[in-house]
Amino acid sequence: MSCAKIATMFVCLFALPLAIYAKPQADAKPLLLDDFETEPKGWTYIDGREFPGAKGSLALDAADAHGGKRSYKLQADFSGGGAYVGLWRDLASLKGRDVRELRLWVKAVNVTSIGVRLSDNTDQIFQKNGVKLAATPRPRYVLALRYIKVRGISGP
Repeated sequence: MSCAKIATMFVCLFALPLAIYAKPQADAKPLLLDDFETEPKGWTYIDGREFPGAKGSLALDAADAHGGKRSYKLQADFSGGGAYVGLWRDLASLKGRDVRELRLWVKAVNVTSIGVRLSDNTDQIFQKNGVKLAATPRPRYVLALRYIKVRGISGP
């Protein structure tokens, strides 16, 4: 019996500029980082190799989407061991911007939580583990990090 766990990252990956922080929430203008309708750039699959055994993949998926035609699907099989798999997104497009929060849409199958980790250009780490997910037939909005006050975001 396989202990496969599948998570699908969906269309809306947003960052809200810190400059909008003082304005009412309704006035905040999200910045779309990726919608997966074009070929994704800057995404990398992470195999969790420091804890050997997990297998997985990261691929475009036309079977599930949120507000579009495609999503990015992170699939993992822990039947051989391992602790995690993940995906990494280079956020160089946010260079020089102050970011208030990171939002994403997620559909989870056999996954109960995710972790999100950012580092800024000073190597300061902003991390949230245990973002709870419920199994749903459709993607749901997840507020991954809020009021993170990151300047010049880089990778993990």
